Order: sequence, then C-alpha cells, then structure tokens
Amino acid sequence: MFAIKEDNNIIVRFPKCKSIDDIYRQIITPDLKDEEIVYKKIFDEFKSNPNIQLKRKLIGPSEDIFYYECMGDEVELYWDIDYGLVPIRCSSKNVDYIFSVINNVLND
Repeated sequence: MFAIKEDNNIIVRFPKCKSIDDIYRQIITPDLKDEEIVYKKIFDEFKSNPNIQLKRKLIGPSEDIFYYECMGDEVELYWDIDYGLVPIRCSSKNVDYIFSVINNVLND
C-alpha cells in the first residue's frame, strides 16, 4: 500500500483497488480489515502529533469523521464502515505535511 496526492487529497492505495476511480466510486471489496488497521494507525498518529489538533468530530452509526487543524487549515479524516478509508482532505497549506505524516505511518 502507498499514498498519493491528488489535488488537496491524500489517497491511501491498497492492492485491491485497481485505480483511483475505484476509490472515488467506492468499488472496494467488502473485506476492510487492512484499511481499518491503517486508519487506526493514522488516527493514533494524528492524536499524538502536536502539529495536528482535533477540532471536532462526528461519530455516526456507520462513519467517523474527524476534523483537525494543521498549519492553520482543516484536515478531514473519514472512516466509513461500508467503504473504508475515504481520501483524506487537506488544504494547499498542509497537504505536503500531512502527506509526509501518512507516508511515515505506511512505512512503519
């Protein structure tokens, strides 16, 4: 698995996804165990990183959405129990920093 930047989004690619279009269309196999492990690692890294502050969260029956602030702009981490890790939304100010954090998590 690896991360790519597309505009101000960071997309974690898993071997089961054939293309970026698959991710956006959420054509993902139902087994999301690997994605959930990565999501939890990213969540833990965001939680422990002093440069990334949690501002608000929405916990629903089928999704968890966390809004963080990093470098003065918002970052959105979104987990859906049906579709897995949704592309991480950033801004032009913080996308490079968040991309670096995500790559460190993936390479651990």
